[in-house]
Formats: sequence, C-alpha cells, structure tokens
Amino acid sequence: MISHDSLKNTELSSKDEKMYPSQETRNYLQTQSELYKRHLPQLLEKYAGMYIIFEDGKVIDADNDEAALVMRAYAKMSIKDLFVKKVIDTEPTLRARISFAF
Repeated sequence: MISHDSLKNTELSSKDEKMYPSQETRNYLQTQSELYKRHLPQLLEKYAGMYIIFEDGKVIDADNDEAALVMRAYAKMSIKDLFVKKVIDTEPTLRARISFAF
C-alpha cells in the first residue's frame, strides 16, 4: 500500500505528522483493504501472484512487477494514495527474532 503522504514536499508541523499517514489516508486504505478481502476469491481466479492496484472494488491495473505497476500508475494519474497488493490466498506471517545478550 502506497501513500502519497510520503511524497509530499510540504513542511509538516509535527514529528507525528511526518511519521504517520493522515486519517484520510488510513480511512482510504482500510476501506480498500476490506473491499479487497471481499473480492479475493474472484481476484485469485484472474490475478493470482500478481500485483494489483485496487480501488472501490475494481482492479485499476495489474503487473508481475510491483515497481513497474506503480510507476505506470503515477505516470497515468496524479500522485494520490494507491492500494497496491499482491494477490495471494494466504497472507505471510511476519516474525521477528530477538536476541538477548547477557
């Protein structure tokens, strides 16, 4: 998921505003994520293993190369929030190893 907030050249007033996406962006990404989950069975049929730009229940574009997809999207559209996702049936489990030295 790519947020245009990180691409803005405007000076922000607080450290938190620089570190976190705006509420508007978070709402957009949450909505798109919920729609994506609802449409996942159909998306897997056509786009399994591919990266997609998904908006309001529709695939805007798809590619096997995420960077090429995003660059193409920004060349066609103005800089805006994009919901970019690799279409897979099971989300990977994130794990962290922590070492403790005594």
